[in-house]
Amino acid sequence: MRVTLLIAAMLCSAATTSAQATWSEVTGLGTNIPPTRRESPGAADLTSMYVFGGQDGAGARLNDLWQFDGSAWTELTANGAVGSPPGRSRAAIAWDFNNSQLVVFGGHDGTNVLGDTWTWDTTSGWVQKSPANSPQALQFSQIAYDQLNSNLLLFGGQNSSSVDQSETWSWSGTNWTQLSPATTPPARRQHGMAARPDMGDIVMCCGQAGSTKLGDTYIWDGTDWNSVGTTVSPQPRVAMDMTYDEVRQRVLIPGGNNASGNPIGTIAEFEKIAKASPEGTLI
Repeated sequence: MRVTLLIAAMLCSAATTSAQATWSEVTGLGTNIPPTRRESPGAADLTSMYVFGGQDGAGARLNDLWQFDGSAWTELTANGAVGSPPGRSRAAIAWDFNNSQLVVFGGHDGTNVLGDTWTWDTTSGWVQKSPANSPQALQFSQIAYDQLNSNLLLFGGQNSSSVDQSETWSWSGTNWTQLSPATTPPARRQHGMAARPDMGDIVMCCGQAGSTKLGDTYIWDGTDWNSVGTTVSPQPRVAMDMTYDEVRQRVLIPGGNNASGNPIGTIAEFEKIAKASPEGTLI
């Protein structure tokens, strides 16, 4: 199995923010690598990337947790391990920098849409949380770290009735709170969200609402969602990854499926012109 990773710090020289990003294929990792899977969410702290669960080729939902440090994979918890979250795909996952934990919410276990919240860290391992408030059961929602509020921000997803949602929630480490921003983006699922630590905001783009693929862009400023006017919009797409290259100050959206359901082989790249202004460009 070959592993292709986008590591922002390695993309280009820090001296030039206009240089193009490049892909590097990581090979020679031996046999200690995650088994093939899909719909497996991932997240990263400052040193490693984590991959949890997903669906294998036979349709089984997995619950193993893997860590990649840039040179090797480590299996942190095995598939089927006692005390781990139930196997699932389509979950929302992010690293909570305020509490130094991996957070997993919702997903699909093969039969039901889930609404449980789990955390993992090196001290406590997996812990199922019992928040007083929580979003409804969701699959295909997205979550990212909100630096200004020192919590996690969740938006959208699809509920157990296959209805796409437009709710915004924050996770404090112990409880979920539904927010009421002045601006609410259209409901969606399988969209992308990426935190920009140097900008102190979160960029959200694309996804799907019903049968419609979206190509819009919103920025969360810590209090409200702001619709972004861009000189070029990304091709409407769904089921793509999204990450932030802090060195080049670009949000990257590789691939996804287009309005016809076909794979996209290009990368959309977003640059914010200035921190005080929401305008940007997509190429």
